[in-house]
Amino acid sequence: MGSPGTLVKDKKAEVALRESEARWNFALEGSGDGVWDWNTQTNEVYYSRQWKAMLGYSNEEISTRLDEWSKRIHPDDLPQVTNDLNRHFNGETEIYSNEHRALCKNGSYKWILDRGKVVSRLPDGKPLRVIGTHSDITSAKQIEDTLRLTVSKEKELNELKSRFVSMASHEFRTPLATILMTGDSLLSYWNRMDEEQINTKLGNIKDQVQHLTRIVTDVMQVSKIQEGKLTFSPQDVDFVELCRNIVRDFNSDKLLKNKIKFESEFDCMVVSLDSMLMVQVLNNIISNALKYSEPNPVVEVYLQGSEDEILLTIKDNGIGIPEADQKNLFQPFYRAENVKKIHGNGLGLNIVKESVRLHGGEIKFVSNMGLGTTFVVHLPKLFKN
Repeated sequence: MGSPGTLVKDKKAEVALRESEARWNFALEGSGDGVWDWNTQTNEVYYSRQWKAMLGYSNEEISTRLDEWSKRIHPDDLPQVTNDLNRHFNGETEIYSNEHRALCKNGSYKWILDRGKVVSRLPDGKPLRVIGTHSDITSAKQIEDTLRLTVSKEKELNELKSRFVSMASHEFRTPLATILMTGDSLLSYWNRMDEEQINTKLGNIKDQVQHLTRIVTDVMQVSKIQEGKLTFSPQDVDFVELCRNIVRDFNSDKLLKNKIKFESEFDCMVVSLDSMLMVQVLNNIISNALKYSEPNPVVEVYLQGSEDEILLTIKDNGIGIPEADQKNLFQPFYRAENVKKIHGNGLGLNIVKESVRLHGGEIKFVSNMGLGTTFVVHLPKLFKN
């Protein structure tokens, strides 16, 4: 049995330790951090009031079991938490530090910065006591996500600008050069030309201006898509008649010689559509089908319906889309590797996809190199009569 003096010293040391721990707890709790103290041999953990309150619990709702912590860690984050703890236990890191999501009482998750340190070990070197803190970093994570999204959006916009410059330098140069040369020819040789020659050259200028106008219109349309300002004005439309008229307009070109076939399960189908957007859908897909199926295009357009949806299928016998390019096909200004020598601006399919989306539908395709491509537009079946 110790002497009275020794007992007094031990008592003072115990009081001093308690006071020290009380000050430490107060400092951490005052900063908003939660405190934990883990005995690895018994797997009992002291969780401070703030630790519990951070997750929406009262002091009585959390026991001293280790799984009060581990079971609340997001399943996707738990492997990394375990790895970081083991590295610290093995002496690989000065402190344990990990960011993970913790489940709150209301079912939501908070981002937690979890830090700790082994403060005592067993004779064999294994950790005995580990203490640490929980800090709520949800707000910081949200700011980080916002910044990441902003940077990603800025990167995307820069890529779009780069693609636009590349497209513009290619697509604008040829028609502008044609207009300039034709204009110079008219100015220089007007008196030597007959009426037919003059009209031919003026018609050529008109065609090139219309081509440039279509490009500018497409660019403006894509700009509206990027800004979320593309208008959607559905009205009752006979979809069969709309498709039939578009196909007829294409087939009126003598060079096509009725190469586009149209079939419909219905004689009449009145549905709620934005006719302007749907005309763009058909025009863009059919134009691509013709352009990439030269010199002998065969395009088949089918209109079908089920109880739940309308299926518009456009099939061609063209060059097909390389598999490596298929995932990016609907990106603005993107063009497949095998069509770089064929005129195009890479905007049509982006407009098609957004137009279909505004109708509550989706577009899919299947393509095989050298065998052609089939696009299928899925639209909700919204009959009006």
